[in-house]
Amino acid sequence: EFVPSTRRSTAPFTQKVAPAERSLYLGAMSGRAFPRLANRRSRLGKRLRAAATVALAASFATGPILHAHPHVFIDTGVELLHGSDGRVEAVRITWTYDELFSLLLLEDLGLDSDYDGVLTPEETEALQGFDMDWPEDWDGDVYVELQGERIALGPPEPEVSALLDNGMLFSIHTRALDRPLDGTGAPVIVKVYDPTYFTAYSILPDKVSSAAENCTTAVFEPDLDAAYAFLQAAIAELGAQIADPFEAIDFPPVGDRFAEEVRLTCGPEGHKG
Repeated sequence: EFVPSTRRSTAPFTQKVAPAERSLYLGAMSGRAFPRLANRRSRLGKRLRAAATVALAASFATGPILHAHPHVFIDTGVELLHGSDGRVEAVRITWTYDELFSLLLLEDLGLDSDYDGVLTPEETEALQGFDMDWPEDWDGDVYVELQGERIALGPPEPEVSALLDNGMLFSIHTRALDRPLDGTGAPVIVKVYDPTYFTAYSILPDKVSSAAENCTTAVFEPDLDAAYAFLQAAIAELGAQIADPFEAIDFPPVGDRFAEEVRLTCGPEGHKG
């Protein structure tokens, strides 16, 4: 069940689970933690996997309770782009990465080596498209639906990347829809989530827009209590199936349970043809 969102910034999620279960989750997720950087073969991915291995080994000697939560937090903007007939033709996505992950990314990219929080023109140029090197099978964690049908999206078209004054990296890219949609009969829905739930996306209502006349947008949040209950049950079930804590495991996708969504609804004049 979804409810309208009133949030304006990322709020990290927490849920208490046993440390061994948390480490199983880490181990399952780390190998595919951040596909937008996968083709770079970055040191960052290796560090994430190494951290998961250490956490897994430590879990069998630590205390009773830790917190399980995503490990990358991204504030997200969604702009619906319309054609001359008023129908949605593309989505423009803005990602703003949390401070810690931004710092790790800068280090991995070899930028801001003096740690003054300011990039030179050459560094800014090198930053462009830093998170657009996607594997062919990655969907970008953005899903557009109409009446239950998922609409295919084209490849990302990068627009700009920058380092903000607060030390957070952000990027903007656009993706064309496979076919134009109008929201007069049913809302056009845009969901942003990582199926593995390694990354938590928060859609900011004040960063959601549509320029079409007679169209409105709203952000809806899922039932987080139910989502966490499902996550905890999935982790517990996975832990019961694993005899060797270091074997490769395939964690079931749970990210859709935490997915926030944008709903575009248009009046009868929102689509001109």
